[in-house]
Amino acid sequence: MIRPHQLSSQRRRSRVLEGQLQSSKSLNKRTTAFFLLLTIGTGCTPLELLAQGSSATLAKVDPRLEVAAALYAASATQAAAERVADAKLRTLRAEIERLRVQVRSGNANAAQLRANLTTAEENYVADLAAHDRAYAQEISVFRGAVQDIAATPEGAAALARFNDGDEIGALAILDDLRKARDAARQKRADIESAAEGRRIATLALDARSKGKLTTAQVIARFENVTKLDPGVQWDWVELARLYRDAGTLADAMRAANRSRETSHNELEHALALGEIGTILMAQGDGPGALAAFRQELALNKALADRNTDDLLAQNNLHASYTQIGDILLAQGDAAAALAAYQEGFTIAAAFALRDPNHLEWKRDLALSYEKVGDARVTLGNGPAALLAFRYSLEISQQLADLDPANRYLQREIAGAQQRIGDVLLAEGERPQALAAYRQMLAIDEALAASDPAYHQGQRDLSLAYARVAEVLAQQGDGAGALATYQKALTIGEALITRDPKNTMWQDYLPQIYNTTGDLLLAQGDIATALIDYRKGLSITETLAAQDARNTVWQIDLSVSYTGTGDGLMAQGNIAAGLATYQKALTIREALAARDPTNTKWQRDLSVSYNRIGDALGTQGDLAGALADYRKAVAIREALVKRDEANVAWQKDLALSYQKTGETLLAQKDLTAALADYRKALAIRETVAASETDNTTCQSDLASNYDGVGGVLMAQGDLSAALAYFQKGLAIREALTAKDQANNEWRQQLFVSHEQIGQIRMAQRDLPAALSAFRKCLEITSALAARDQANALWQLDLAGSHLLTGDVLVMQGDAPSALQEYRKGLAINEALAAGDPSNAQSQVNLVLALAKFGKTSGDRTYTARALELALSLQRRGVLLPQYSDMVERLQQLLKSQ
Repeated sequence: MIRPHQLSSQRRRSRVLEGQLQSSKSLNKRTTAFFLLLTIGTGCTPLELLAQGSSATLAKVDPRLEVAAALYAASATQAAAERVADAKLRTLRAEIERLRVQVRSGNANAAQLRANLTTAEENYVADLAAHDRAYAQEISVFRGAVQDIAATPEGAAALARFNDGDEIGALAILDDLRKARDAARQKRADIESAAEGRRIATLALDARSKGKLTTAQVIARFENVTKLDPGVQWDWVELARLYRDAGTLADAMRAANRSRETSHNELEHALALGEIGTILMAQGDGPGALAAFRQELALNKALADRNTDDLLAQNNLHASYTQIGDILLAQGDAAAALAAYQEGFTIAAAFALRDPNHLEWKRDLALSYEKVGDARVTLGNGPAALLAFRYSLEISQQLADLDPANRYLQREIAGAQQRIGDVLLAEGERPQALAAYRQMLAIDEALAASDPAYHQGQRDLSLAYARVAEVLAQQGDGAGALATYQKALTIGEALITRDPKNTMWQDYLPQIYNTTGDLLLAQGDIATALIDYRKGLSITETLAAQDARNTVWQIDLSVSYTGTGDGLMAQGNIAAGLATYQKALTIREALAARDPTNTKWQRDLSVSYNRIGDALGTQGDLAGALADYRKAVAIREALVKRDEANVAWQKDLALSYQKTGETLLAQKDLTAALADYRKALAIRETVAASETDNTTCQSDLASNYDGVGGVLMAQGDLSAALAYFQKGLAIREALTAKDQANNEWRQQLFVSHEQIGQIRMAQRDLPAALSAFRKCLEITSALAARDQANALWQLDLAGSHLLTGDVLVMQGDAPSALQEYRKGLAINEALAAGDPSNAQSQVNLVLALAKFGKTSGDRTYTARALELALSLQRRGVLLPQYSDMVERLQQLLKSQ
């Protein structure tokens, strides 16, 4: 089965988070300051020595003075002076030397003397240039270089050292300055390039969603941007999300941590914590994720308290409560999740009432209704959940009416229809659920057709087909269900082909393969079911190998192991089935030990114990089976004790009591068996009374009546047993009258008639028994004609013929009995030939051959039955309940 809320969770990004992102983007539109970074090592470079001087020292350097001194002392100036023997220049040169002496002497009027010296040097260079054109050109170039050096305090200080005679030290400083400025210029260029690359990468994200680029290609672009400019937080957020889509959670966490390091304010820091929490959640660190989300909540609450009218701050707070609710729900604490969702609902409702025309707040209110509904579903309160989902749908529809072209609003309507369908399906209202799913499908088909390259739309469509197929399967339309599932798989497989590294396109396919496997198994097509189970298993094994910390993939892997185990068990390969169940158990035990407070993981563990119990029971190890069933009971009793109002957990516990009852019955401990069946019955009668319209609960109750009736029959209390079987029959007749097209309910009605027929046989009321078995024939004939490929319906038809033949034999009508046996035999031969690996089909054929051989007196049929039974025994696939089959056939053959 597809995860209950996976489709809608992918449809809608948290509205508040979107607000955070827009805010983050605007905050990052800023002017970047560039600084010279000086490397400090064990020794000091000339530039560092200069930097060790105080800022006051640097400020005292007069750039004009140093430029004038450098020009005057330049080798070009000295060479030109030798060429020009001018009296004026010689006089000016003498004046310069006099002023230099006075400056060095520390004269009290030093500032004025330095100014006079600078003027004299400038005049000297100017007069010399006027006399020598070549020198004028040469000194002009030199002046430009010196002025550029003196343009910064560090350069002016280095020039002063040069003028003071420390040419080597000054040149080293200037070389370092050049390197630093080269680095600064490169950094400036990198940041400018990153800004351009960021804009292109944003477009690449959109192209990815339309199927034009792969996740890996877009990751490469953002990696390049963050390499050039690692200081922009939003780039790391985008990269973290891309890594999550690619399934590389370690890389995602690294990027999320960088987003925290590069945050500049509380808003950005909260956004980073939200990303970290999401990744920790994917890694299975529920407590760590919850801690991160609570830190995020504290920051957002502080911002919202300081800015009560700030829509963005309130929006972020709403998002924080939603995220905390999500992690609590994932951990199985639905009551706490509901409380968090209701905090968010209060915020959204208040703002929606304040400004009814504010579309964003109305969308948030719709989201809050949706989340509250999710929690109600987990708590088992279907009617309350349905009401919440319908409010969400109503709001989304109002918004879509205002903006019919908005595909995101259309997706939200589809998501609401999916959730409504989920509840209706769980309540047993299959026709209504199918109607809701088909409305969802119509929207998704239209959206996918309008933009075939939009990947998310294709994925939505794939999941919509899967939802419709699920209802068709439950209604017994196996052919229609498989055809619809194939549409879902075709889309999903195409997505993987386009972007093989995008795990988001892969992680839902195993669920569909497992579901088709279940459907094929229910139809008796075990070989094809195993093929599909193994396709899903191949994907989940690959994903789980990529990141062992990703608990979602570990859970999916355990589900695939369970499905594959189911197929192997149905095939009669009990040892392999048990080994595969144990692989699933190992995963679930590890998860449950990692976080004992996660009630969902505890519940999954109980499912594995039940599967192990099933396998052990089939092997004949009833004591081992009972031990594992009781482990499941212990877990489920603890869950119910934790929350007695959780109807879903009550139903689980009833099923576990039923399983222990079945095993105790097989052990002939009838008193204990009846006690456990009655425990289950007490729960189911209470639930069914409170949910009278829930057809699933009614169907479960009928099954429980069968269980109690079976124990009473074994105790010899045939009248009491008949009364319970008739209670089950009454429920099933009401269900089939409500939905004549529901094949599953018709098949269950066949079971009731079969049980009543067997009671009547035991009571020697042969006319009543024959009437019951002919009703079985009527039902199974119609079902088998409706879908001839359904092996289980064919098997039921064969069984009806054989039981009818048994009554006819007891009535002494051997010719009529042989006609029925022959029909049953023909069906069983076809089933056995169609799936030679199915041990149960081979056993059914043995039984049919034996009945025909005994009644006809033809030893050929009995001998063939014995030969086939011996073959099954040699292969080690003869189930324990048939352990005496060979001996009985040998005795029958001797007597003929």
